[in-house]
Amino acid sequence: MRVQGNIDISVIIPCYNAAGAGLDGAIESALSQDAALEIVAVDDGSTDGTGEQLEAWARRDARVRVLRRENGGVSRARNAGAAAAHGAWVTFLDADDRLEDGALGDLLAGADDGADIVLGSYTVYFEDGRVQRFDPPAGGRTEAIDSLLRGDSALPSMCARLYRRAFLERTGLRAPQDVRIGEDVLFNLDAFSEARAWRVIPRSVYAYQLRQGGAMGSIRGRHFAAQADMLAGIGCFLARRGLETAHFRAHMDAYLRQLRRDRGRMRAALSFGREAARAVCAGVQPAQLPPKERLYYFAARFAPVATYFIP
Repeated sequence: MRVQGNIDISVIIPCYNAAGAGLDGAIESALSQDAALEIVAVDDGSTDGTGEQLEAWARRDARVRVLRRENGGVSRARNAGAAAAHGAWVTFLDADDRLEDGALGDLLAGADDGADIVLGSYTVYFEDGRVQRFDPPAGGRTEAIDSLLRGDSALPSMCARLYRRAFLERTGLRAPQDVRIGEDVLFNLDAFSEARAWRVIPRSVYAYQLRQGGAMGSIRGRHFAAQADMLAGIGCFLARRGLETAHFRAHMDAYLRQLRRDRGRMRAALSFGREAARAVCAGVQPAQLPPKERLYYFAARFAPVATYFIP
């Protein structure tokens, strides 16, 4: 099948040593969508036959294009794919996940001229059989930034949504290439800050296969250290936009969440040291905080162990 006329959506699939049935399933889930699309599959220096598998798909279906490059990480691969995209919209699909049936058509139907992002929910399938759905939060830009900082919704992912390609080009948005864990959070902080508006459709559009060998599964017990670059990037984002006071509580939650995942509540409070306190409190105007948040500010600033009592 050949692509004719305008392309609605470019599906970017970064691939690194992804050869196998999972990659076939991801590509099939995209090609079966009811939308005029192309797939831009980026072979990120694979050594296991991924490139050959992708080239076979390209010979079979002209909607598949393959970019082959030296290994540089998922962000570099996503950025390369987005730069080569021809579609009016860009979406990202990981090589071992899949798009739900009818997802792209429903996302397109939810778009309008004023929206730069259209998103739905996603469903996580754990190796132990658990299933969990993540939904976008209600509210506007303030609520979106808080949710991104806390990581408590579908917003942090770069998948399960469409980004208008003209919006990405106009803003110069790119995934940060020097951050291995949490790069999608930093990308979306800028995306949801810059977007004119976004639309939400009320369904799960993406199936995320969570495997222990993935990036998040490999950092059990050391979330705080592994996400240090992301946390530093959050601080830079807030400072750059003058949002330190407005999002102080959510910023603190980002730190406490990672520390508590690793160490539990008491040990997290004992290890909430001066460096974390400086990062969370930098640029904050305590006089402008609500009373309870002002107490949290002074606890973090002068008696970090008291963060034990922060819910």
